[in-house]
Amino acid sequence: MLKTSRVRRRGTAKGSAAFTGGSLRRGLRVLDALADATASRSAAEISRACGLEASTTFRLLGALIQSGYVLKDLESKRYFASPKALFALPLYHPLNVFRRDAERMLQGLRDELGETVGLVVYIMGERALLDLAHGRESWGPYYQTWLTNPLHGSASGKLLLMTLSREERTRLLGRGPYEPHTRYTITDPAALDADLESSRARGYVVARDDTYVGLTALGAPVFMPGGGLVAGLVLAGRTGEFPEARVAQTGLALKRAADLFAGNAPSVKLVGRMLGTQPARPGSAAAAQRLG
Repeated sequence: MLKTSRVRRRGTAKGSAAFTGGSLRRGLRVLDALADATASRSAAEISRACGLEASTTFRLLGALIQSGYVLKDLESKRYFASPKALFALPLYHPLNVFRRDAERMLQGLRDELGETVGLVVYIMGERALLDLAHGRESWGPYYQTWLTNPLHGSASGKLLLMTLSREERTRLLGRGPYEPHTRYTITDPAALDADLESSRARGYVVARDDTYVGLTALGAPVFMPGGGLVAGLVLAGRTGEFPEARVAQTGLALKRAADLFAGNAPSVKLVGRMLGTQPARPGSAAAAQRLG
């Protein structure tokens, strides 16, 4: 069974309110402002970006410099996130190895299918986008590393949902009806169950105009050998480029690539072990998907 987080969105944990006015939360805001920047920033720019007083910003920057997360140019008095902050994972961390192993596959799928293809890894029920191979159109601006688009209205979310039991899905989504993001979003629990059952049978998911009208996404699961869901291959393109025949062709191509990758890349097992991915229970949705 895939472990799922009790917290579906950042900042919604019960205890998070205790950090609202704390130094830790403010320091992380400063670090985020620097990590997201494409150039060094002055203290004044950081203060404005974080909504902090100048004295507070200087104090937090000093602490972050001492801990090695921020660098300061003594001449220009500007700040930048340090390598420790920008590259927190070692080069041979399982996730970095996983991304490198998948790079050629993603590029091959991009060249074959002409669309943007990404690798999503599932971390305690949350979705992290590890890499993208840009196709004829780049959808990069629509995606952050931590994906928070709706589970019931996205390919990456549906891949997770189709490996869970109905009870587990209810704990994540509620009893419904679910929030509509477009007029095409599936909001009825029974309709979503039927959609996920069809997805399990064919081995890939489809999210057509579910979150953005005009955007169609497909996804195929990557399972740890003998275990549960580790990652997913997700492809996105313009809805007008995806008649039904091409949807099926593309979905099967993703499924073949995901199955081949799962069976041949040692890093799949490495990441699965790191994340504590559990074997699929006999009779569970994940087990049914594996057998399919």
